[in-house]
Amino acid sequence: MLEKSRDAIKTVLTVRFGQISSEIEEIIGKMTNPTILEELLKLAATANSLAEFKQSLAKINI
Repeated sequence: MLEKSRDAIKTVLTVRFGQISSEIEEIIGKMTNPTILEELLKLAATANSLAEFKQSLAKINI
């Protein structure tokens, strides 16, 4: 389930913004909390830019 959630986030980001950095992929790949992954999926779908997503990701990953 976690891997599917991670893949969904990466797919949404790629479709919306093009190629994503290995840094973002690595951070998402290390996430193990299903609730946070769900929030990241929502954020991936609604962020205005990849930079906005990355900024929010950094806050979550503190």
